[in-house]
This record gives sequence, structure tokens and C-alpha cells, in this order.
Amino acid sequence: MKKFSGKTIEEATNKGLKELKLTKKLAEIRVVQEPKDGVFGFFVKEAEVEIRALTEEELKKREREAYLDKRNGILISIVMGVCVVGLIIYSSTHPSEDENKETSPSSSYVKSSSSSSLAKSSSSSSSSSSSVSSSSSSETLPSSSLSQTEISSSSSPRLITAENNPEFAAVLQTEDANTISTFVENNKGKTIEFNAYIATFSPSGNYRTRYDFLLYAGDFQGADVATPGPNFQFSNIAPTTVFRDFPGDSIRPGQNIHVIASIQSFTSGELLVLEPIAVTPR
Repeated sequence: MKKFSGKTIEEATNKGLKELKLTKKLAEIRVVQEPKDGVFGFFVKEAEVEIRALTEEELKKREREAYLDKRNGILISIVMGVCVVGLIIYSSTHPSEDENKETSPSSSYVKSSSSSSLAKSSSSSSSSSSSVSSSSSSETLPSSSLSQTEISSSSSPRLITAENNPEFAAVLQTEDANTISTFVENNKGKTIEFNAYIATFSPSGNYRTRYDFLLYAGDFQGADVATPGPNFQFSNIAPTTVFRDFPGDSIRPGQNIHVIASIQSFTSGELLVLEPIAVTPR
């Protein structure tokens, strides 16, 4: 593989592709070194990439894998669509237990009777009081349980965003490892939603069709402009599956994206690892 350098990874890549007269689809590109600004003009390092032309066999393999990924994505969409339709049909033909309680006259009558009996129990015998108390508690317990469930559900948003979670808003603006680590520990497995951009990506391990993506929060403002926040990572993913809504060669460093993903871990290398759920261009 031949090495090429430039101020940014994109510049080094374009230089190599132009010299080798290749396109991204016909080449294997590996990031050797990311650019570093250095300190006070010292220790500045340019970006370096290695590029080589894919063999005919490798091209056929890549096309086959892309076809399989696309087919699997279509099958998953079909299965999910069938499940959703099935749930809608089931819900429309099987009213919930709560709806039955609300529309049942006998249930309302029993509750009213229990309340009336309880009010009269102070002047009745001890055996009668015990009977009414048992009846009343059996009726009121489900209502209490339901209200607790509703309260719990309403207080926990399904998606964590900077707008509904001040802790996440603070994390998007800091590089402090302790702050980020605490947030991950408290919210591991939960789903977050935010705007980001692709900083760089490279093959994952020895794979040729699976990659590790480095993301930064906010909007891309230029290769030399740093943005605050954690180093987000998609680890070992197939781009044709995660980025299937992206046109042509738009999967590139600097591409602005909208991310919905679940929180996985915060590594010793200070990478906040995410499992992508939905990624769209913006």
C-alpha cells in the first residue's frame, strides 16, 4: 500500500486517489495517522493514509457483501412492518383491561357499593367491618398500582436529549473524563439523540467491510476547528447497514449527521462507545 499525507485525512485521501486514478469504491483506504496541531507550532503532524487498488476478487466480494447487507436491511424492514401491522390489528380487536373497567357498569357499581359500605362500617359489628375493609382494599389496590405506573412512565423520557436532560447537555460541552464517565454509568443502555459529524473512520481490526467511526458533537466547521465534547465512537459496524439513507459517497469525514443511539461504555482511551439505532444525513 502507498502512503499519502495532507493537512486533513480527506485531503490526503483525495491526493492518493487522484495520483492512483482510483475512486473510493475501487480502493482500500486505511488511516495511518490523524493530523495533530501540535503546541505553539511544534510537533505538528500531517494526516497519513495508505491506499491500494482492490483486486477483481476483492471487488466482487465487496459487492456481494453490500448486496447481502442491503437484502438483510430490506428483510428486517419487512418483518418489522408485519409486526407493527399485527400489533395494530390486535389492539383494535382486543380492548385493554383498563378500557373494560371504564366501560363496565357493574365495576362502577361495585366500587360505589364498597365506598358506601365502608362509610357505614363504624356502627356495624367487627365481623361486618372486616368484610367491608377486605372488599374495599381489593378494589382500590389496582387503581393505586396503575397510578404509580403512570407516574413512573411520564417521568422517564424515552429519548435523552440536550433539551430534556441537563446532565447530557453538560456532557456535550465538556471533555472532562470524570463527568462523562459518571453520565455513562448512570445512563448505560439508555437512548440518546443529538447532532454530530463524522470526524474520521478506519477498518475495524482485520475486517475490510466493517469500520470504527469517530464522531464529534455539533456541526462540522472545518478540519482545523475543534469542537468541545466527548469522543463518540461507533465500533465495528457495517456502513451499508448503518448509513443506508446516505446517497453515493456522502459517508466521509466532515459529514453532518443526526444520531439516535444507545449508550454502551466509556473506555480507558476516553471513547464514549454507542450502538447506532438510526443515523441520517443533515
